[in-house]
Amino acid sequence: PEAIPLSEIRIKKLRSSAYTSAPEMVAARTIKDLENCQMLVQHPHPKVIPYLGCLVEDCRVTGLCFKKPSKTLMEMVNPEMVLKVKFDASRHPLPNKEKLLQGWEAGIRHIHSVGHAHNDVHPINFIVLDNETPAVIHFDTLTRKGATQYSRRFAWSDKEVSIASKKRDWDRMQEIRTWLDEGTENKWLFGSLIDQVW
Repeated sequence: PEAIPLSEIRIKKLRSSAYTSAPEMVAARTIKDLENCQMLVQHPHPKVIPYLGCLVEDCRVTGLCFKKPSKTLMEMVNPEMVLKVKFDASRHPLPNKEKLLQGWEAGIRHIHSVGHAHNDVHPINFIVLDNETPAVIHFDTLTRKGATQYSRRFAWSDKEVSIASKKRDWDRMQEIRTWLDEGTENKWLFGSLIDQVW
């Protein structure tokens, strides 16, 4: 295959210091992330960010390599990272909004087609590549549909639901659409004034 310049590669470094979890939990999460990436290599899709391989140091995986994104959806429309309830979609309108949303939805749909749910549908996990192609990222939360997977972002999902499912992903996708359409709190499925954008 043709070599990819280092400037076009994003390395997701795996450092235990970046997590508050116990080392064994970090290791399990890293293995899951790697396994999911390798699974997606066997089932590629243009709207799922390409996984290019991993870095290994002292027989340990220390980083995962991906095609470098241009920006995330969050960076494009909410660079100030304001609270979800205070977000004003008119301040940074999203160009080609429907085309991008349909692209991200195609990526989620593909993940569902190989038997998994994404489980972290969120504006920071939708990106645009340099060629303006939308793509889905972040695979350490991918879980087989029907398995237990707790959410980390209560402002964007039902904190009472702990089962991975297509519906859970689509509910969060609808929340993003409402957010981009200048939705008010009474239109949201999740979240309240105390919830952060995370």
